[in-house]
Amino acid sequence: LKDIPLLGGIEALLHPTRFAAPLSGLTAGLALVGVFCSAMIYIDTRRPFWSAPIVFTKFFGTTLLLGAAGCAAVLSWMGAPVAEAARCFALIAIAMRVGLFAWEERHLRGSLADSERPNHRSALIIWKLGRPLVRARVAIFVGATLFGVLALTDAGLPAALWATISLALTFAAQVIERYFFFTAVVAPRMPGGIAT
Repeated sequence: LKDIPLLGGIEALLHPTRFAAPLSGLTAGLALVGVFCSAMIYIDTRRPFWSAPIVFTKFFGTTLLLGAAGCAAVLSWMGAPVAEAARCFALIAIAMRVGLFAWEERHLRGSLADSERPNHRSALIIWKLGRPLVRARVAIFVGATLFGVLALTDAGLPAALWATISLALTFAAQVIERYFFFTAVVAPRMPGGIAT
């Protein structure tokens, strides 16, 4: 069949590698649209803890952080040909992790300190009822960052192992953060009404 010119042309036109880059871009774009739609479900409730700046930062931050950490881990296992790309993703993951963690901590501490802030009650729920998880999340953040740095400095199997551990710890920290996201939300009360 390869000797038939028409079939050879069709095979070259429809070869999977020809469409790999456009399909990858389309998939990533649709995934981001899905994250946006998911965020809007919570934003539409008009609850202060689920305001647009908070939800978009958390959702897209988690998406980019886990994506970078996952790429770093997978590429590290592939070895030398993609080692530089793996290091680049590990560095992006470290920067995203530190930035997102600092933003979340600043938001929590600020809401705890100021009783006039809309999320003060949510911050109290997190701090008073979830303090062990807050501490665990800090420890997990430190561990994930440390293993991420180790993945930058080593090569070969050690780097792949460190990047994988960093990914697992990053995922665990995001599970804790998502637990707070769902359990610490405070519904606004209508005058004389019952909170929903």
